[in-house]
Amino acid sequence: MLGTLCTMDKDRSHKGAQQTRMDQYTTQSTGGSLQKDSPSPTGKGDEPTGAQIFAAIEASRQAVQTQIAAMVVDVNLLRAEWRVVAERWVAPEQQVTCLQIDIDTLKATVAILETKTHKLEERAEDAEGRARRCNLCIVSVLEGVERKALEAFLEE
Repeated sequence: MLGTLCTMDKDRSHKGAQQTRMDQYTTQSTGGSLQKDSPSPTGKGDEPTGAQIFAAIEASRQAVQTQIAAMVVDVNLLRAEWRVVAERWVAPEQQVTCLQIDIDTLKATVAILETKTHKLEERAEDAEGRARRCNLCIVSVLEGVERKALEAFLEE
């Protein structure tokens, strides 16, 4: 478990952090640097002392804290970039909404104008037909009252 906690990825670590593995390296108490275990002259490996283990854990803790601080900075940068992108999208979304409202208004206006145009076309066609036939339009007289003698009806 300690080896897993203390192993750091070099690509993600920042300046000053060193890759460590508890199963391969131990910390010397003098310089705090990490050295490879070397077999002892007796053939038995030297067991790390409690101070060496504590120093290795402390170095790993500091490296993890450094990585966390770097990640916090990265997250804050991403949040700032997201705000900028979100602000960019606000204006176009508002414009699209306004354009949709304008389109709906124009569609309603076009429908009204089409109705008026149709009525005007009918009136123009009726006026052209009357102009060609030279007909009289008598208002307020019921149709069929004249009974085949239109001239006599008009003279009365």
